[in-house]
Amino acid sequence: MTTKKFKLKKVLPDEQRVTFHKGHHVRKATIPEGKRHAIHTKETYKKKKPVSAGLIVGIVMAIVLLASLTGIYLYVKEKQREARLEAYTLRTNREKAAELYTVIPPMVDETADAKKESSDYIEQVRDAVQVVTGTPLPPLPARPKEVKPSGTDTNAPADSESPPEKTESPDSTPVPAPAPTPQPAPDPAEEDNDVDAPAGIMTRRELELRRSGKVPPPRPTKNTTPSKNKGTAHAGPPAALRGRPGLSRNYPPIVVLAHSILEKDEELTEALDELAALQAEAEMERDDAYRDRFSNEAHKRVLRITEIQKAAEALRDTALACIVEIEKNTEKVIAIKVQTLEDRKNAAEAERQRQLKEQHEALVAKEKATVVSLHANAKPFVKKYEFAEPLNLLTGRMFTLKTDEGKKDLQVVIDRFQRLSKLKKFIIDGLNSNPFGWGWGIGAQTKDVRGADDMVVKIVGANVPWQDVSLPQFMKFFNHYLASPSTKMSTKADHTLAIAIFYDDLGMVDEASKNAKEAANMASHLRPQVKRLLPNY
Repeated sequence: MTTKKFKLKKVLPDEQRVTFHKGHHVRKATIPEGKRHAIHTKETYKKKKPVSAGLIVGIVMAIVLLASLTGIYLYVKEKQREARLEAYTLRTNREKAAELYTVIPPMVDETADAKKESSDYIEQVRDAVQVVTGTPLPPLPARPKEVKPSGTDTNAPADSESPPEKTESPDSTPVPAPAPTPQPAPDPAEEDNDVDAPAGIMTRRELELRRSGKVPPPRPTKNTTPSKNKGTAHAGPPAALRGRPGLSRNYPPIVVLAHSILEKDEELTEALDELAALQAEAEMERDDAYRDRFSNEAHKRVLRITEIQKAAEALRDTALACIVEIEKNTEKVIAIKVQTLEDRKNAAEAERQRQLKEQHEALVAKEKATVVSLHANAKPFVKKYEFAEPLNLLTGRMFTLKTDEGKKDLQVVIDRFQRLSKLKKFIIDGLNSNPFGWGWGIGAQTKDVRGADDMVVKIVGANVPWQDVSLPQFMKFFNHYLASPSTKMSTKADHTLAIAIFYDDLGMVDEASKNAKEAANMASHLRPQVKRLLPNY
């Protein structure tokens, strides 16, 4: 709606004019009565409008609706949170069940490996018993039939079970069972140092009583009653064999130990079977946990698998304890076998050693004489400064000697020629690397030496074979290069010892003794070698 604007030609009195909020003035008479409400004067502009009841009701309903929607939203959110928590808990329990199950199969595998190891040990034990006794290992007596105990005492054995152990009097002797008995042997009970029956082995009945939560009755202790007649009183059977009637006490110690190993193997087998059953049960619980729809049901599976895991650990520990005991007793059985074989060989070995000693002494004397002969045949090569050929011959003869004494003597001769060969090489290397000017001959006939090899000495105008080199000329070469400033003291000592050997092979005793002492004084570590290579000095 538009409002007409009027312009006043004159100023009207206050009671006849209306002042608008924009400052315009009009006559009251000029404004229609029905339209005055639409004209905002200063008075109507500043006046507050009254609030209607419908608006208040609308606001209240909006608030109620908003509160209802908020409550519904929070309820839905809480249910969603609980659903997520339930899903998370269910998933966690499933994962926990799977994780707990993964621990059980390695226990079964470990116990199975122990069983395989036990089977290998038993094979060794059977072989040892066969070797020692000459007969196969007797089987274990059959276990008595298991009958549920009657009466108020649940831990007491029934009358139909194995008969109680007889209390042996000092004058009584044990009656062996009708089993294949090997050769008679002393009572193992009298030889405590030979028989070490493993402790802690339970019979089948005791094992079942313990698993059912009942305490098995105490086992009888050894009969310690003194015996008037030595050998007539026997202690009770080993712990591994109690509860097995018919086991002869005349078995040798190795058979008693073998039977204890068989007992432990049976216990290990039972533990393995129970472990396999526990693994199957744990696997079923794990699979059921993945099929369960609620976390509390899956949690029960987790608790059950935890119990199974603890039971499996106990069985695993029992199996490992069994294999440790089997291994320990197997070592004792093998030791008895080794000792028996050693005892059987002693007499024949003593005779054989005596004969070998006589043969050896004769062979030693023969080979020592052979070495002396070989050394004598090699000495002519020393005069020709030929050391490689006799060294090869002597080394080849080393394989023909059989005694250590002969080889030792021949090794001394070989070491002597090796030092002579190194001496010649030392002179040849010196002549080639540092030619010896005016080194050949004496006086006006001296010539330059330009080099050498293993066959000849190269001088000016000729090549002289080594066999034509005189001893003074050879010593001239040796002294020249030995006195060189570049020659180390250790090298001088080694070659001085070689010159002593050289003189010894030539039969020049005084010169050999002089150079041997000089070499020992140059290097103290050579004194054992001087004594070994030149024993006469």
